[in-house]
Amino acid sequence: MSLRHKPYRPDPFRFRPPKIKPWLYPWYLWQNRFHLRFQFGIHKIYISPQGLARLKRIRPGNSHLLLLNHVNYCDPHILFALSYEVPFKCKWLAGIEPFDTANGIFGWFIQSVGAFSIDRGVFDRRALETAQQVLDEGQYPLVIYPEGEASYSNKILQPFYGGAAQFAVSTAEKHAASPQEVLILPIGVQYRFQQNPETVLNRALQKWVTDLATTAPGADTEIIQITLDEAQPWPNRLHAALALAVTVLANRHRVEIDPAVPHMEQLNHLRDAMLAELLREHLSDDEDIAGLTTEKLMQLKNKLRSLIARKRHAPPLAEWQPAITAAESLLHSLQNRNLNRKELTRLARLETQWIGLACPDLEVKKRLQALVKHLRQQEPFARIRAQASDADLGRWSRQLNQCRQVKMLTLLMADLERNDLSWEGIDEFLVKLEILMFSRFTYRGPKVVSVHIGEWVDVKQALSQKEGLPKKQVIENLNASLFTTMASLITAPAVDSAEMASQSPV
Repeated sequence: MSLRHKPYRPDPFRFRPPKIKPWLYPWYLWQNRFHLRFQFGIHKIYISPQGLARLKRIRPGNSHLLLLNHVNYCDPHILFALSYEVPFKCKWLAGIEPFDTANGIFGWFIQSVGAFSIDRGVFDRRALETAQQVLDEGQYPLVIYPEGEASYSNKILQPFYGGAAQFAVSTAEKHAASPQEVLILPIGVQYRFQQNPETVLNRALQKWVTDLATTAPGADTEIIQITLDEAQPWPNRLHAALALAVTVLANRHRVEIDPAVPHMEQLNHLRDAMLAELLREHLSDDEDIAGLTTEKLMQLKNKLRSLIARKRHAPPLAEWQPAITAAESLLHSLQNRNLNRKELTRLARLETQWIGLACPDLEVKKRLQALVKHLRQQEPFARIRAQASDADLGRWSRQLNQCRQVKMLTLLMADLERNDLSWEGIDEFLVKLEILMFSRFTYRGPKVVSVHIGEWVDVKQALSQKEGLPKKQVIENLNASLFTTMASLITAPAVDSAEMASQSPV
């Protein structure tokens, strides 16, 4: 008899809970050192002795919330390098997208070392409840990147979401009468080249131009020459590369761009046109995007990405229909009698398959109601998916990438305004261009990382000093204070060789 395995299907509806495996964790931390060096090009991580001493305050029994700026996908590996030295295990929030990488194998690994998923485009109740539970219990530190997603910048912080501060305040209120401490630790991560990277950056820009000319023949040869001319100043070359990217994207999306207007206006017009194209199909023509703040624009982009992913990867009706029938049958049976062991096992399997985790401690009726509600929410997407043609599926896949491009255009606008011509700033600009046009992220090194660790924030003490204020105001004040602290950490002066000698290489 031949065994047939069902092909892996990405599931944007299912929550991925943390599943720390004690036997895997030490091995993962050990091999992480090799990943840092050979995959990410990180040769040294520097942290002050005071910073290490603050990390060593982490003890089970107290609630610890670690907040880090999110530069790129290497950030969790920096955290694991620190936890290898201190040591500590942690649970951390991660966007839902990486969990489906490599047919779910990557998701299994990161769940095994404490990651749990959050869908940033919807109100992800299961992720928020899990984060609150982790902080309340105090067995593991909770790690959150309050910007919500990678900024691809060492020196710019995206606006903080308020969830981290809200978790901390809620936990402090619950443990107000107990000796359990509720502490927040801001951590700033900075990446810097270890040596002059001009040759590496020249090769990267040449490859980018060559690949772009291959995928989009007919590009302006004069602009290409400026981009490739190493005698040209870097600002001229980067602006020429940006002009190439804008021209190619404008042609693909049939957007009229006036080459005479400044780059900032071109990017803004192109981004708004691409966003409006997505809104027309998936939300509403009435959505006003003029004058949106960066925070609101990113939230809208995440909402669109989540909606498109749910259409693209909705379950087949042939799988969904038996599941909803079984769940409703169990709920109907519960009205007349208690479920037997076999039925409870089936309920747990349905929860694990469709929701992501079973909840045996909850009342059975509430579990079944939550399961039926969750499955019913998938019905419209499953029906849209069933009626979709291959052309629709292909278009939705491209639109998922288009959401990423909207983000990159927004970040490139911030880069133009900032005009950072350090080697790190040039590298960050190239990274965004690579993601914008080819959805690829290249790690260039060798680099060193400076980890700046702030003072612990005692949330209980902060609450006692703000008695009488509404809870919403307390959360907003705490969030603003944490943002200010983090901004000071990531803009700390560059570590020179003398300071490196006095710090601890990890």
